[in-house]
Amino acid sequence: MNLNTGEDNLVTNDVRVEMERMIESNDLAGLLQKTTQLHGHHCVGSAMGVIAAHHAMKTMGAVRNTGMEHLIAVVETNSCFSDGVQMVTGCSFGNNSLVYRDYGKAAFSLARAIYFNTNI
Repeated sequence: MNLNTGEDNLVTNDVRVEMERMIESNDLAGLLQKTTQLHGHHCVGSAMGVIAAHHAMKTMGAVRNTGMEHLIAVVETNSCFSDGVQMVTGCSFGNNSLVYRDYGKAAFSLARAIYFNTNI
């Protein structure tokens, strides 16, 4: 919170908001650049993950107001491809929304998580 104005500037500096803007505007170069910060270098594998995840996010309409906690990604390889998927979708092992199943393929599935109210 900005003590001088009382405004909350955290949202404007949020990396996720920046990623969502790049997805919406089809800025694949920007998405790859951000992925490189996570992955450590440019490569074909992470680029394929970026492209696949971008396509999935756009197709599902999962960009704005979806929230990372409402998506689950299942990656089928533990290669560079997965870092592209992680960065674009926001799904990670840390927030329990990235699942790894070793099928040895450069593929992934993206789904909306459904939560049930068990207090009924």
